[in-house]
Amino acid sequence: MMLVRSLPGLFAGLVVVIVIPNAALADEWQYCIAPNHQEHTIYMSGTFRSLAPGTADSSFEKVLNRTGLRYDVVQCPRADNETAIMDMMQYAVTYNKRGGNKIIYVDWRPDS
Repeated sequence: MMLVRSLPGLFAGLVVVIVIPNAALADEWQYCIAPNHQEHTIYMSGTFRSLAPGTADSSFEKVLNRTGLRYDVVQCPRADNETAIMDMMQYAVTYNKRGGNKIIYVDWRPDS
């Protein structure tokens, strides 16, 4: 009898564990940035809903490589919401322009 009562509780706990990570990921946002320090150039994507960790980085790298653009490293920062990622992106643009870097926007989306 005790076993029957604990199974629904266990099942409910498993559902929560499965649902929470997917819900959290769906609410996160990203953009990608790839500097070329030697040429004082920053390649930047637009914002998009987050993908699995590392997925956006490698996808953005592929498009940069296909187009022959040289870069040092790709980073795709994350934020909890679209407003926060837009603020982060604007800060990166302002910071890099002040440092004398040219911003080049890459027409890329993770699904393209």
